[in-house]
Amino acid sequence: MAESSKLGILFDLDGTLLDTLEAIASSANHALEQLGHTRKPDTWFLPAIGYGVHHLLTRSLGDDDPVRLDQAIGHFRRYYDQRGDGHITIYPGIQEMLDALEGMPVALGVLSNKPHEPTRANIRRFFPGRRFEYVYGQREGVPVKPDAGAVAELLDQSGIPASRWVMVGDSDADMMLARNAGMIGLGVLWGFRDEQVLKDHGATLIARKPAEVAPRIEKMLED
Repeated sequence: MAESSKLGILFDLDGTLLDTLEAIASSANHALEQLGHTRKPDTWFLPAIGYGVHHLLTRSLGDDDPVRLDQAIGHFRRYYDQRGDGHITIYPGIQEMLDALEGMPVALGVLSNKPHEPTRANIRRFFPGRRFEYVYGQREGVPVKPDAGAVAELLDQSGIPASRWVMVGDSDADMMLARNAGMIGLGVLWGFRDEQVLKDHGATLIARKPAEVAPRIEKMLED
């Protein structure tokens, strides 16, 4: 199959493949406590997840003082690196979804606003042997989602045009990226946002459970 006609499936990580809410919230609360703030309920962090740690902690602190923000990011990352993985689980049905997709003529990738090395480490740990051809986290000098520049390297390396990539994600940032980059936005409802938010930000397809993803991709391949 020519690369120009091949289909690419690009997954978000947090809230799409992995349930990381507890890991993110516990790390953010640790950072807040180190700076004299009180803890917040896990669900308080939901609206800020998906745009990277800078956005998450700026919102959590309630100010954008660069010194305090740098301190908070340091506390967050150290805690997450040491303890965060213990709170992460794979969503039910994800492995079966990936089994189905790996039997199709598609390229598979992951794009997260989590830092690059933790993103790759999570993929190695939770999905060993999976056929993810492209795995990208947040990297120095590269825009994050929803900036279309976040997928420039992916498009160049894969040779697959943006219109043949499906961005599968749970957040407004994922769907905005799809819209900004000219991709197809497939919003999922088992993560951190609801259906209306996803549609308002560009989702053209919705999956309520992982078992619905592969049939939608299969239909695209047939069209």
